[in-house]
Amino acid sequence: MKLTLQGRIQLTLLGAGVLVAFIGVMAFHYLNDLSADLQRLLAGEIAAAHATVQPRAAVADRQAEARRVASRAQQHMVLVMGVTLLAMVILAVLAPPRVVVPLRRIVSALRQAREGRFDTEISLSGTAELSAIGEAVNSLIREAKLFDALKTDRIQLEMRKLDGLANLLDRPVFVSDAEGRVLQASNAFYSLFDIASNEVLGQRLAETRLPAELAELVSGSLAREERLARETFFALAPGRQTTLEKTLQISSALVRDHRKQVACGIFVLEERVRADREE
Repeated sequence: MKLTLQGRIQLTLLGAGVLVAFIGVMAFHYLNDLSADLQRLLAGEIAAAHATVQPRAAVADRQAEARRVASRAQQHMVLVMGVTLLAMVILAVLAPPRVVVPLRRIVSALRQAREGRFDTEISLSGTAELSAIGEAVNSLIREAKLFDALKTDRIQLEMRKLDGLANLLDRPVFVSDAEGRVLQASNAFYSLFDIASNEVLGQRLAETRLPAELAELVSGSLAREERLARETFFALAPGRQTTLEKTLQISSALVRDHRKQVACGIFVLEERVRADREE
């Protein structure tokens, strides 16, 4: 079973408490041995006192004092062991939340930022170190929000440029992402298929009323990561205004990202007359 961070901290503190208790027990046994040695030493002194004929009252006082010292030492050791164990238990209960709760807030804020929600800020009360970490995370989220806004503006600008460039061409041109969704198309493309932009943009070709053969060619090219050659043809089915079938030639170029994976494809259509029909 995988322990949580709070559980690991509590387990570590309890382990430290057990270690302290073990050391205390060893010290307790050491004091017992020391007390026994002290009593043996006292017995020797008593025997020497009898040999030198010292007063019995003085010998009894020294014996009682030695026993009191040994008893106090044992009591102090037991008290130290009890206080140490109690402190370790309290620390194991109270310390983890002070560490885990701020970490949970940080992880939650970073997860929301990764999902595109940049309006979250965290406030960590406590030590100066926690406050500094919270401010650093908030600064990171604000910078990510700014970068995302700049990236969005740049993408929109590039899309407008691409739209303007595509409309300068007299050929039907469209751009598709790696999953086959149409990102942009020229006016000639819409005119060729007698279709509106809102029927195509953002949708997969197979989900539109465009010719199925076109969708198959585009999806196959993207899946194989191979561009379409100029000899690829398909028959255009009649549309609302088109009454004759046309034979079109399709060419493509694939755009790759920094990982050498296909990011999008640019497809150009052109009406052609096949050689076998000319004959």
